[in-house]
Amino acid sequence: MLGDRGSGYDIALTAARAIVHANDYDRRWPELGQRFLRALVLNEPEDLVNWAQSAAKGDIAALAVEVFAASESGDPIAEEVLEFAARSLASDGFACARLVAKPGTPVQFVLAAACCSSSPGSPGACDALWANCGRAPS
Repeated sequence: MLGDRGSGYDIALTAARAIVHANDYDRRWPELGQRFLRALVLNEPEDLVNWAQSAAKGDIAALAVEVFAASESGDPIAEEVLEFAARSLASDGFACARLVAKPGTPVQFVLAAACCSSSPGSPGACDALWANCGRAPS
C-alpha cells in the first residue's frame, strides 16, 4: 500500500549505492562492501556492480540481512541506511495516518516485510527499523 520504501530491496539497494559512493569518494572499499562480496562469493568491487546489473529483485533484497548484521556491528554506512529506511517508513506511516484518521485517533500499522523475519542474521530487524519511528517527524 505504501510502496517499496523500507523494504529489503530498498535497504540493500540503498546500501549498495552508499558502498559504491564511499569507494568513489575516498577510494576505499568499506566493510559493508566486503560483507556483500563475501555473501555473494564475489572477489572484486567491480564484480558487485556487474552482479547488480542483472540480479533479480529478490536476490538484491536478500542482501538486507548483511546490512542489519553490519549495523549490529556498528558499521556507519549500515546504520545510516537503516536510519533512512526507518525515517521513510515513519514518514509514510504518519502521512497515511493523517489521511485515514482524525487527529488524536490511535492508528495501528502492520509491517509485512520479509526482511523483518527471524532469518539468520536479522534477529530484531523490525526492532532496528522501528527504533527511530516512535515520534512524528518534525
